[in-house]
Amino acid sequence: MISTGKIMPENEESVRECIEYMAACSLLLTKELCRQMEHPVTTDKLMKKLQTNYSVHKDSGGLRSRLEDIRSNMTEINQMIDNSGIRTEADQKQLGGSYLRLALNCIRTEMFIELEFQAEQQKQEKEAILRLNM
Repeated sequence: MISTGKIMPENEESVRECIEYMAACSLLLTKELCRQMEHPVTTDKLMKKLQTNYSVHKDSGGLRSRLEDIRSNMTEINQMIDNSGIRTEADQKQLGGSYLRLALNCIRTEMFIELEFQAEQQKQEKEAILRLNM
């Protein structure tokens, strides 16, 4: 499915759902972490933070680089979670930032998949019209 850097149409919806789920979970974990640190935030506030951290110039690259970003985020989060001992406030903030980066990378990846899928559909439609006109 991903070895060619493209998602097959039959897998596109399940991949998008998985990425949406990861983004939503990351936001919920961030929200819970903030609550535990006695700095409660709303989901809307977290969404606005994601919007302000979104940089269009970082949207270059293909699917592989986006998936590598998500993999890197997950590795970073796992390392922080697996650390023994009590987390300091700085550790908690770092973990929250990692959750937000994961959510943002998931959203970027989902947008990329949607745009690529639409472009592929348009290409196929144009090819079908050309074949009909011949």
